[in-house]
Amino acid sequence: MPRMTEKPIVTVRVMIYNNASKLHETIDSIMLQDYDAIEVIISDDGSTDPDRELLEKERQRAAEKCLDAILLPAHENMGTVAHLNLINSKASGRYLMSCCPGDVLNDAHTVSSIVEAFEKTGCRYLTSRRLDVYDDHTKVRPYAFTGLLLSCMPGRLMNHMIKNRNLISGCSSFERKDIFETYGPYDEDYRLLEDFPFVVKLLQKKEKIGFLNKVTVRHGMGSGVSTGEIHPDIYKDLLTMRKKLLADPEGLYQSTVDFLKMNIEE
Repeated sequence: MPRMTEKPIVTVRVMIYNNASKLHETIDSIMLQDYDAIEVIISDDGSTDPDRELLEKERQRAAEKCLDAILLPAHENMGTVAHLNLINSKASGRYLMSCCPGDVLNDAHTVSSIVEAFEKTGCRYLTSRRLDVYDDHTKVRPYAFTGLLLSCMPGRLMNHMIKNRNLISGCSSFERKDIFETYGPYDEDYRLLEDFPFVVKLLQKKEKIGFLNKVTVRHGMGSGVSTGEIHPDIYKDLLTMRKKLLADPEGLYQSTVDFLKMNIEE
């Protein structure tokens, strides 16, 4: 049975696909948090060799410290976007975040800092900085200047990202759950690309995106789709996104529209 709390619950989505061997350190980082109203939902997206015994063991470990810990039933692979929607439908938290195997929360105050930022800003979508961890080096992303653009020139940032690359990564961004009541779930026309299309939609609709100038996660570059190389399905999703933006170019500069027209080839 989940424990009772008067604090806002934070649901941590632990999404697994062929990387359960790295789950232990991720759960460790969740258990070290000084915020005690955490719900953990562990879900395996149809791994080729799933280890349900290991997942249940880690669920039990998380349950010792967290408000609640849930292991969702096994299912066939559905891709990141549909998988996120599935977990969100089971989440009881006011705030949602992801921490996949290979990722660890940066320090013991990470979740409390996220809740404080949500409560202070009143925003329904919050992004932060992350430390990308490679085999031979690390890099903090995005630049703090991204926060200034979000605050002062969000339209300019949106157009820049569409023509270049996403600067607001899902692994270091967080949602207030009721944002999905306004905009609907993540768009399942995409398979792997959940964050970029959703962020662009928010910016098109002038939804405030908060920026927490703090590294919240150490993101392992080498698991899931974060391998340093672009997964083929990401290319397909980007093509889908470009076509959708051409059909609904709200807030796009003419130069952005021209870019999209030149980059929609199959």
